[in-house]
This record gives sequence, structure tokens and C-alpha cells, in this order.
Amino acid sequence: MMQVINFIRNQWFGIFIILVLLWTSYESSKEVELYKLKLEKIENQIEIYKEKDRKLQKKIDSLNTADAVVVKEIQTIKEKEYVQIKVVDSMPISELQEFFTDRYPSRSTE
Repeated sequence: MMQVINFIRNQWFGIFIILVLLWTSYESSKEVELYKLKLEKIENQIEIYKEKDRKLQKKIDSLNTADAVVVKEIQTIKEKEYVQIKVVDSMPISELQEFFTDRYPSRSTE
């Protein structure tokens, strides 16, 4: 027993250093666990944002498709308008006068 006490008395600084190293190792492992938890939360948020991004990308793609449909409709309307203008341009003036007279009869002032 006396030898153990003499050993501790002679090696107290070494034992102190070992205890400090064990304590710092324990504290750093706690910090690592906290950072792992934070990292998990951040990764979950990233997944949520990725899902939102996918949904918004689908909406954007659907708008691009709708835009193409609208452009096609506008082209069709312009073509029909162009045909009608050509028909009106090819009509003689007398037929135009008759068309507008029949369509918009004059009101008699009473």
C-alpha cells in the first residue's frame, strides 16, 4: 500500500495530465454529438428545400408548356385575322358598302 501512495506522490503531475486529457476528450465528444445533431437538422432542411425546389420547377415547366399553347393560339388567331383582312381587301367597294349597310342599318332621326 505504501508503494502505491509513493507512486501517486511521485507521479501526481502525470496522473493530473491524464485526467485533464480524459476530461477534454469527453467534452470534445459531447461537442461532436451536438454538431452531428445540428448537421442532421440542416440536412433535413436541405431536403425540404430540395422538395420545394422540385415542386416549383414543375410549376415553371408547366408554365412553359402553357406559354407554348398560348403562343400557338395567338398565331392561329393572327392567321385567321390575316385571311379576313385579305377577304375584305379583295372585295369591291360596292360590296363593302352593302355589307356595312346591312350590318349596321342607319337609324332614322325622329
